[in-house]
Order: sequence, then C-alpha cells, then structure tokens
Amino acid sequence: MLATILPEHRQLFFDNGYIEFEKLFSLDRIRTLEIALEKEICKKLDYPEKFAHHIPAVEQYKEGYDLWRNNDTVRTMTRNKLIGNIMLDLLKERELFLAYDMIINNCAPQSNETVSLQDISSIDGMAGAAIICIREDRGDLPTPNWLPKKIGDVTFIKDDYELEENLQHDGRYFLLGYARKPLIYHYNEKNAHNHALQKMGYDFGDVLSEATHPRIKL
Repeated sequence: MLATILPEHRQLFFDNGYIEFEKLFSLDRIRTLEIALEKEICKKLDYPEKFAHHIPAVEQYKEGYDLWRNNDTVRTMTRNKLIGNIMLDLLKERELFLAYDMIINNCAPQSNETVSLQDISSIDGMAGAAIICIREDRGDLPTPNWLPKKIGDVTFIKDDYELEENLQHDGRYFLLGYARKPLIYHYNEKNAHNHALQKMGYDFGDVLSEATHPRIKL
C-alpha cells in the first residue's frame, strides 16, 4: 500500500496527466465493492440480485452513476481517506468535493475523439478523478494508459487529460470524480447522465451544495 506521495509522483502526474498506483486495495475489498455496485444497479432495474452477473453492460453503464447515495459500502469507498488524500496531495489542494461516482465499461459513448474529464461532466470545476479497477481487461487490444491494469490498482487523472472515447476493452472500472468550489451544474449533451441532478431538485446553473457533494479534505 502506498504510504506517501513523493515529489516524483506529483511530477509524473503533472507531466503525463495521470499516474497509476498498484495494489491500493485487496481483491476481497474490490469484490465487496463490486457486489455492492451490482446490488444498487439491480435495485434501479428491479432485477433479482442473484442474476446480477447477467445485467447487460449497457445497463450497468446507464444505471451506474452516483451509486454512493444509497449504499453504505459504496459510500465508504467514495469517502476513502487513502484515495482522497492521494488526490489532494497530487493536485496540491487542501479540499475538494465529490462530484459523482460512475461505472466505466465499453458501453460508454463511443467516438474517435479525445475528451477531458470536464468535457464529459455536467459539473463545472472538475479537478480530477480516481479510477479503480474492479475487473481486469482481458481483451487482445492494449488497455488505454489512463485505465488501471489490475484489480485493486487505481489511476489518478487530471481534469484536462485527454481520454480516448473509443474504448475497446472488456474491463470494469469505478470512477470517483472530484471538483473545486464552486460546483456549478451545467447542461452537457456529451454526458449520458446529464439530467441526474435534476432528480435531486437542481436545475442547470445552480451551485451544488456540500450536503449533496461532500467535502474531501486533508
């Protein structure tokens, strides 16, 4: 487990736009997280939990957003001190706010463009993200650099790092997005979850509250 962020880590992060840390979490911890994520998706789809492994990937992506709000196991991971402190330390920030969590798989919108984290978010002020490998990519094509390679590995990316949208992989990943104040909700047609916050009473242009987007601080 990583003990501290070294200057070399931060330099690599800023030079490349991302950095991967291996084995931040055990296989058991990730399996517990995966079960919790599947449980929440099953609830949203009114799907029997025993058939969670049969949920189509496209439904996992569509429903796999902001799952922390209704599940203690997922909430604990989104508030994990190790991940939060690494993100803060890499960005040299004293505080950030949890913008959202989401599942990433090969059913995310596909194109041949590259986009940044901010480009695909409906919250202004995105600072970066942590991406946890839940299920390894076992395909023949190379896994994009910004995706962690092994279960329990975590990649941290900057808000302006260009992500490949044409994902040809069969892995599953859990992304935690972080933002700086003020968090402002805006319309973004590139975001498949663009209207999610309206279900919580927000409208485009609103400043998001700490009550719905918790503070992460050292």
